[in-house]
Amino acid sequence: MSSPLVARSPRLLLAALLGCGARVDSPPADPTAAAPPDASPPAPAVSATCPIDQPTAEELRLAAVVDVGDAAGKRWLVAREGDVPVLLHLDAAGALARTRLPDWTEDIAVERDSGLRLFFTDEPTWAAVDLRDRDAPVVADPVAVPGLVPGEYPKGVASDGARALVSLYREARRPGGERHEGDTFLLDVATGGRLGPRAGMTVWAAHCDAGRCLGVATPNGDRKSRTLVEIGDGGAVRLGDLGRWDCNGVVTWLEGQEWRIAWSERKTIGLAAYDLEAGKLRQDSFPTADPDCADLAHLALPDRHGLVVTAADGRRAFVAIGPDLRPGAPELLPKFEHDRQRFLAVGDGVLLVDFAASANLRHGPEDAEGVREYHDVWQFAGRRQYARPAPGEWKTEPAVALPHDGEHGDFARGYDVHLLARPGHAGVLLAGDGLASTWLPLRRTCP
Repeated sequence: MSSPLVARSPRLLLAALLGCGARVDSPPADPTAAAPPDASPPAPAVSATCPIDQPTAEELRLAAVVDVGDAAGKRWLVAREGDVPVLLHLDAAGALARTRLPDWTEDIAVERDSGLRLFFTDEPTWAAVDLRDRDAPVVADPVAVPGLVPGEYPKGVASDGARALVSLYREARRPGGERHEGDTFLLDVATGGRLGPRAGMTVWAAHCDAGRCLGVATPNGDRKSRTLVEIGDGGAVRLGDLGRWDCNGVVTWLEGQEWRIAWSERKTIGLAAYDLEAGKLRQDSFPTADPDCADLAHLALPDRHGLVVTAADGRRAFVAIGPDLRPGAPELLPKFEHDRQRFLAVGDGVLLVDFAASANLRHGPEDAEGVREYHDVWQFAGRRQYARPAPGEWKTEPAVALPHDGEHGDFARGYDVHLLARPGHAGVLLAGDGLASTWLPLRRTCP
């Protein structure tokens, strides 16, 4: 890893701006197979979108909403609508569309732009979702996976359509008490059978592509190690040391033929890029001013990829990461009022959602036997903006309150926020936990 970079003015400015935070792991991605419908036309060139004047909110009966990620040029979610598991996405007109699934799961792999693979671990089975026609997903029937044992739950999954990486995280009894250990291996997608030996490690983020399966892993017995590994037919091969787990979380994304990784260390943001064709690893880093951990989120703009990073004063900046892994000059995002944000590139700009959501337990008075009953209480506040990237500081449209802004109540867990988009269209889903959910379309193709 390179030495601290302080000579260039963008890095000096960056070190002065960036601050503390924390992040949870990004989920992995994965595959496909099913009857091949006609391929979707290529995504159009980036064009401006326009706000929807006085958008109409739609109330939905959704539960257990989970982000799948981006595939085939669209953002995807899974949820339960009533008792029916569904894949949520936007149709060609920007309306909310549903594709029925065999069951609900959050163990999902994305295979480039061709499809998804859903892992159902109780049986165990998996099912392919063909996304070659992104507006008409084809869901195959679940197929048994003999290489998995009923009741084993993956921590990370990935697939390229020919092989799948599965990483399990188990409690293991050892002298002195219980602890956890990882068990990572490959499966043949055609048969579901095991390929090669198990590796004693936990993979937190994974990607499979063109026969290579990579992971950011912690080897058993070294819980602080952050290691890039390749899992192959012969077992695990260490490709590089990514430092110690002094800070939580890791961010990964695919850029061309490189799998890119970013993570926070104290006073530093680490970067790595693994060339999937050449099999070569590059690493770099850049400094931050704050001694604590940085909060990182990947954001793909039409012309560049980068990181949204928390600033020392509580603001956030977008930092483009160039082909050489060098950071660009920070581009300040608008001042946020709340502690949580969602970001999604749409057309020539970025949809920003700024919100606060809390849920707690409250108890009533003691009864005659001294017992108190507890129930859920919740609060929500949020607003939305649209921003266009610009040097120095992004240009934003005025912020607008989200549905349910300022609301609170009892006997529910409140709302979480999810964004959905496709070329030319985007909107926000307020997923209710014990409450009705709300879908609000926000952007459309300009007339």
